[in-house]
Amino acid sequence: MPSNYFYLTHGLGIKSQISFPELISGKNDINVVIRLESPDKFPKIHQEIKNKDGLSFTRYSKLDICFMWEGKNLFRVKNGEEIIINSEIYVNNVLFRSLILNQGLGILLHQRGILVLHCSAVSINGNAIAFCGWPQEGKSTIAAALNKKGYPLVADDVMAIRFDVNNKPFVFPSFPRIKLYDQVIERVAGKTAQFEKIHQNLKKFSYTPDNIFNVNQLPLKIVYHLEKSYRNRISAKKSQDALVDLIKQSYLINLFDKCERQQNLYMCSKLLKNMQIKRLERDQSLDKLQQLSQLIEKDFFNFHKK
Repeated sequence: MPSNYFYLTHGLGIKSQISFPELISGKNDINVVIRLESPDKFPKIHQEIKNKDGLSFTRYSKLDICFMWEGKNLFRVKNGEEIIINSEIYVNNVLFRSLILNQGLGILLHQRGILVLHCSAVSINGNAIAFCGWPQEGKSTIAAALNKKGYPLVADDVMAIRFDVNNKPFVFPSFPRIKLYDQVIERVAGKTAQFEKIHQNLKKFSYTPDNIFNVNQLPLKIVYHLEKSYRNRISAKKSQDALVDLIKQSYLINLFDKCERQQNLYMCSKLLKNMQIKRLERDQSLDKLQQLSQLIEKDFFNFHKK
């Protein structure tokens, strides 16, 4: 019988038959089970739908989605409670674990009715601030730079948001890993930093930052929407534009059906009413990264005084 490992991520207690060195150990109430099963536990595919990140998927039912790679079944995500891994395909490497911890947990959180955004986030003074935007616009880079200044990492790439009884949004921490380009790691952590290549065909690396990781849920105060620019500048966003940005940055939104899109619209609208979203123009030069970090710090503390 496989060993069981116990973890805590996104506010969920996980029991897993495979090891995830990325995750924080925990033995709280179990909400999610990750297990290996034989290929016969994966029904015949009726329709394979291509996903823009290289994966494809099929939907067995509303709450049962199977992810595939090169036409082979990798894992199923069911009922917000299970991730079932094809034991014939499973290989314990950084890429496979990354797919489960990102796409797998991302859709599982959605199945549990949780708003999931494609964001990276850090903690400042007990509050979460997040960075959203399209790939390669610098979400993880900014989070790593702020973490280097002493602000705990909260999430990278997948950010889970829950609302309290007063509709205030809270972010639940993910795990202390960031996916970065090697030149970014060298800039924020030095040439001696340790990191793992995720896959030979991918340019990013898996990096564990030296500074602390936040383990508690935090109120979400600001989301900065990144835009490439020739300068570093923060400005206000119109509510309608901000809502569109939040919807577009909803994690794996291309998998949603009509009903799920309506529910996502409702949650994004609720989020916008209870925190701020701002435009963050970012100079792509790493030489301007420290200046950008200082600009974000100043903006947050000015906001916090109000």
